[in-house]
Amino acid sequence: MTITALEGTVNFRDTGGLPLAGGGRSAPGVLYRSDAISALTPRGLTRLAESRIEVIVDLRTPAEQLMAPDRLPARSFIRLNLPLFEGAFTGAAQEEMQRARQSGNPEAAARAVQAAVAQLPTLAGIYTEMLQDGSAVFAETARAVGCAAEGSAALVHCTAGKDRTGVAVALILSAVGVDPAAVVADYRQSEANLSRGVGRADARHDRGAGRSPDGRGGRLGDRRPRRGHRPGAGVGG
Repeated sequence: MTITALEGTVNFRDTGGLPLAGGGRSAPGVLYRSDAISALTPRGLTRLAESRIEVIVDLRTPAEQLMAPDRLPARSFIRLNLPLFEGAFTGAAQEEMQRARQSGNPEAAARAVQAAVAQLPTLAGIYTEMLQDGSAVFAETARAVGCAAEGSAALVHCTAGKDRTGVAVALILSAVGVDPAAVVADYRQSEANLSRGVGRADARHDRGAGRSPDGRGGRLGDRRPRRGHRPGAGVGG
């Protein structure tokens, strides 16, 4: 069964059906990509349990995995933890923040946040580091996807499913002959998915606070969606 959505994620999709440079389409139900799967709903868990996904590749750092562990149904999976990059913060900074939080010392936590922010890389730096230092992880990810048992599928994810997952999946799609324009379009799709996810989260918050989506109180407020909202520019995927 091919999955088109996984409830509890905002950037999940099947990479099947993309045009190949030599004609034809990439096979559906073989390679999925996603943001973190730490908040799957009961329906999402059921869908994952019933799917053909057997291999799950997690590109997040140990600190990210600790803070938001995968939520999986009660069946076996082949799980590979292959930290590719540190996302918005370096792994050391994340671990220091985690220790500071656990210490219960607010001042230490504040200092850890300041130190982590100071280590924020530029977008160019993020991609340069991935391409320079991530070759072994890219190769292992591709090997895991290619070695999945006949009739089964693989899922590759990180936190946002945009940067680390985006590059890893783009390399795999390029290797199997997907048209370059389609590879770029699939990569860009993450930005739209994440923007919609932020909008849905805002709407849920407004409903929980008794506001209509434009921020007005009461049930009779204007229910047109807010315009001009932009997600944060930080890179966490």
